Amino acid sequence: MQDWARDYARDMSGALIEADHENLPFGSGLRVICQCPPKPAFIYRGTLIFPRNDVDIVISVVSQERGTTGIREGVLIFEHLEQARLKGLNPEESVRSFSGNPYDRIYDSRFPDHSLSKVRRLLAELPTCISFDISQRQN
Repeated sequence: MQDWARDYARDMSGALIEADHENLPFGSGLRVICQCPPKPAFIYRGTLIFPRNDVDIVISVVSQERGTTGIREGVLIFEHLEQARLKGLNPEESVRSFSGNPYDRIYDSRFPDHSLSKVRRLLAELPTCISFDISQRQN
């Protein structure tokens, strides 16, 4: 699944942020979130994919950063550097060793207006608001 999701992101000239199986009210599916290149700022695309009969249903949510960008990443790297400074560590080495992921969902509550947080929130809400009747019909 991860390999398929990476290819999916690459097809959009983007980078994979996360891919997980999702148990939706109407069956199991796949949730994929990608970060697409800046035009002029990063675009986050969340997609729910679930198979039904002979078709795959795909629902996408897209949000582009607006205004000042990079705040989420900057704040988290600053906090990492500040912790390193308090521990007496070399700041340059500390930046290279930064292993945090600013796109981790644990930071969504701290940055609720960030485009990625909005995409995640909507992907979580959508399945409770939609239903499908795609029974096979014959003409």
